[in-house]
Amino acid sequence: GLTNAFILCPVELVAVRLQIQNMAGARVQSGASGSSTLVTRYKGPLDCLRQLVAKDGFFSLYNGLKPTCAREAIGVTCWFGAFELAREAFARHTGGSPTGWQVAVCGGCGGLGFWGTAFPLDTVKSRLQTQDSSHPRAYKGVLDALGRIVREEGVRTLYNGYTTALVRAMCTGGSVFFAYEFTRKMFGVKAQAQWGSVWALLWERPQSLVCESSESFNLLSSRDKGGHGWTSAKTDS
Repeated sequence: GLTNAFILCPVELVAVRLQIQNMAGARVQSGASGSSTLVTRYKGPLDCLRQLVAKDGFFSLYNGLKPTCAREAIGVTCWFGAFELAREAFARHTGGSPTGWQVAVCGGCGGLGFWGTAFPLDTVKSRLQTQDSSHPRAYKGVLDALGRIVREEGVRTLYNGYTTALVRAMCTGGSVFFAYEFTRKMFGVKAQAQWGSVWALLWERPQSLVCESSESFNLLSSRDKGGHGWTSAKTDS
């Protein structure tokens, strides 16, 4: 989960900035009638990325990293925990490995475990990533944002969009684990055999070569100490 956070944080920052750029407040007056039109600040993900780095520096892409780390650490733990509990329950009930639809249900439980526990942290993360850091009332950090949201807007604000997130989590979690289990069963034996040979080539064989080289060096060193030089050692061999 923590490793995911370092990849997800910049990606989600760009995503939320693109999502809110045409909200109210990004309008300008145009024409004699005084009608307002939306102003698109970013042309796309790459342009958004470029503007963020140019304005605030590279490390601004990791704005919201702390709540992202907390969300991923807690959420992924609950995700896999809920999945394994559901799979064990199916295994005890059926006396065998879960079928395809049962794995999908287990994955849905995993998705519920993730977002059921980590959703408030995602709300705080989004607030930090979308705020204007130069604003006088800008949040100073995770705890400040969490405390002010609860005091000024109520605890329910942390769960805005909660139902939608849970429905999405059930669908995505079920599809992810179903695809994973299906792929593992189809290619598991072949993949293990293939990766076993690669492992032997990349790790076990070099280890044996190192051991052989070490034994040869020790043999030559012992001969050298016994009064035989490198030349005599080569001659003896």
